[in-house]
Amino acid sequence: MTKRRACLLASWAFFYELSVKLPDILDQMEFVPHIAENLKTMDERLFRDEPMGLAQDIFEQQAG
Repeated sequence: MTKRRACLLASWAFFYELSVKLPDILDQMEFVPHIAENLKTMDERLFRDEPMGLAQDIFEQQAG
């Protein structure tokens, strides 16, 4: 397993655990946090061992 993948999996596990506990955390906060309504999922390419193809993405964006 690459270091990048290990770090990403650890991050995913942390945020998954946080999302499970989030209702409990929000109930205990002394303020109402601003949470964006249009949250997006992480790019699944982050969790693969092969290159993400970011250069191709940038090229396609520039090409319009």
